Amino acid sequence: MTAPTKNHLMKSSLFGVLLASFFLFAACEKSAFLDKKEGKEKGECPELIYPLSYTLPDGSVITGQDEKEVNSLMKDWYVAHPDATGKPTMNFPVQISWEEGVTKSLANEDELAAAFKECKEDWEKKEECFEMVYPITYTMPDSTIITGNDEASMNQALKAWYTANPDAKEKPIMSFPLDITFKDGTTKTLHNLTEWKAAWKECKGK
Repeated sequence: MTAPTKNHLMKSSLFGVLLASFFLFAACEKSAFLDKKEGKEKGECPELIYPLSYTLPDGSVITGQDEKEVNSLMKDWYVAHPDATGKPTMNFPVQISWEEGVTKSLANEDELAAAFKECKEDWEKKEECFEMVYPITYTMPDSTIITGNDEASMNQALKAWYTANPDAKEKPIMSFPLDITFKDGTTKTLHNLTEWKAAWKECKGK
């Protein structure tokens, strides 16, 4: 087996960094943020609307109908251009949408960053209100049961499942009852999604 060359290692590292930046704005999607998104009230965290296109360092343009296709096209390009060091740029305008059906056109990267910064700040504000009491369990789209004893292990398990099931689009389903602890130390048991959303709504108003 041939050892990887320095150039190959640098290319792999660059590609990994680039992909991380490309999909930064999809943070409200699956993997590490899935459990947080379950707790968000509708309309707070937008999603990018595909197709999306990117201009590559040589001026060529790729267009993907979903995140998986964009990922694949970018990977193919960098494999074919091992000496490339420039970053692709997202082509604007792009559309974002909220679960309640509201859409918005964004003219540039600054507007895109601002839209997702607001989403992040909303979550951080709510996170200060109460915390979920672990362990927490989710039922995955294929009926697999995933249980996490803390946020890190839950995020890791969710990310692993979606990595193994890249075509899955459905969200995991949170299992009830579950407990939440408010910042004053009191604990409350939530028995369903309606009570869960009500708790977030109450927290938002504080």
